[in-house]
Amino acid sequence: MLEAGWVYPGGGSLKRFVKVLRLWDFVLSIKMALFERSEFDIFMIAFSKISES
Repeated sequence: MLEAGWVYPGGGSLKRFVKVLRLWDFVLSIKMALFERSEFDIFMIAFSKISES
């Protein structure tokens, strides 16, 4: 039997999905704004160095 929390029509998980989708849209809009100013490249280089260490 499937777990109720796993299925989207379960209300709560659908709300969580929408929340994540909005957050992802927000993050992408910030990335695009940074990319347009070309500071995005500098940020990504710094971020990748932090991630490696």
